[in-house]
Amino acid sequence: MKHQGDPPSLNLFNAVLKSAFRDLEWEEYGVTINGRKMNNFGFADDVGLISENGDKLQTMVNEQIEF
Repeated sequence: MKHQGDPPSLNLFNAVLKSAFRDLEWEEYGVTINGRKMNNFGFADDVGLISENGDKLQTMVNEQIEF
């Protein structure tokens, strides 16, 4: 029996989360770091959103909620 927090559960959660973020089409949002556009980062079951300004960040939050 698998439990929450087991490695397979965490891997499945991360895979689904990455897939959802790819579908959001946020290419114009985020900041450039080392030549790569970054708009989110994750650690375990936490996600941080990154944007150039508060208005774009609010749009990202709204789109994520609607998704």
